[in-house]
Amino acid sequence: MSKKSLITAVLFLTSAWLILSPGCASKKKLGEAEVARLRQAYEDSLQRAREADRLALENQAREEKVEETVIEETPVPEKIEAPAVTFNEEQLFRNILFEFDKSDLSWEAREQLNEVAKYLKTLMQVKLTVEGHCDERASIEYNLALGEKRASSVKNYLTTLGIEAFRIETISYGEERPLDPRKNEDAYTKNRRAQFLVQK
Repeated sequence: MSKKSLITAVLFLTSAWLILSPGCASKKKLGEAEVARLRQAYEDSLQRAREADRLALENQAREEKVEETVIEETPVPEKIEAPAVTFNEEQLFRNILFEFDKSDLSWEAREQLNEVAKYLKTLMQVKLTVEGHCDERASIEYNLALGEKRASSVKNYLTTLGIEAFRIETISYGEERPLDPRKNEDAYTKNRRAQFLVQK
C-alpha cells in the first residue's frame, strides 16, 4: 500500500474510532445501522486504497516493460568492414632489375617492394623465395656471390618494412638461368635481376 493510501485509511479509521468510541466528547450513542454504515464505509475506503495501489503497481510494471522493450529493440550499429584490398600479383612480383655489377635497389625497385610488403602484411600465410641472377660477364663464382647480394638486398629491404625474415628465403643462381640467352646489352639488362617465387 502506498504512503498516501495508508495515510488516508488511517485518517478514516481514526475518525471512525472517535465516533464509535464510548469515551468520545459527545457521548452520542449510535444505532447498529449507523455503526454498520461506518464500518462499511471504512471497508470501502480500504478497498479503494488497495485498488489504487494495485493500479499504481501495474502502471509501474508496464512502464518498466516499455523501457526494457525500447532498450532491446534499439538496433546495434553494424560493423563496417573495410573494403578488401586487391593486388595485381603479376605486376607486383615482376622482376627487379639491377645495374651492371650492382646490388643496390633503384627508386623504382623500392616503390615496387613497398607494394610487395603491403601484400605480405595482408596475406600472412604467404612466403617468398627471392632468386638472385646475373648476366654472364664475370666468373661463375663472382656471379654466384653477386646474385646472393641482389637477393639479400630485396630481403633486407622487406624486413625493414616489417616483414618477418623467416618468410623470405634467398638463393643465387648467378649466370646459370638467363631469361635471354643472347649476348647483347638488352639481354644482359633482363638477366641482371631478382626474381620472385611466391609460396601460398
